[in-house]
Amino acid sequence: MKVILFKDHPKLGKAGDIVNVKTGYAVNFLFPGKVAMPYSEGSNKHFGLVKASIEKKKQKEIELTEKTIAELSAVELNFTSKVHDEGKLYGSITEVNITEELKNKGISVDKEQIVMEEHIKTVGEHTVSIKVRGGRTAVIKVTVTAEDAE
Repeated sequence: MKVILFKDHPKLGKAGDIVNVKTGYAVNFLFPGKVAMPYSEGSNKHFGLVKASIEKKKQKEIELTEKTIAELSAVELNFTSKVHDEGKLYGSITEVNITEELKNKGISVDKEQIVMEEHIKTVGEHTVSIKVRGGRTAVIKVTVTAEDAE
């Protein structure tokens, strides 16, 4: 059975592709999930109109992703913490700390988006990755300084 894909599908193809699939697969999975529609000359013309709006939506999402990455990359976070004699922190800077500091700067990020190999436990400059849409990441600079002893 020939179908037109509405959405990108990892095994079948990209949105707009006309592919052959088994009837049962199309009826039971692709059509109910709004991933595809049956192919005909009329549906092909209809999809031509829909495809333009899909492309426009994808382009807007790409622009929004680029804007978000640029905004995040410009951010520098500064933390002050109590430190041992060796320059190690008494605690650590975690995803939650970074999320809260970004929120204070007016940037909303979920802690699940923050990628850290391990929590920050030393004084100095560090980089932290933040997952953005489409598998893209932004890198922010995190500086940890020692709290002055009074």
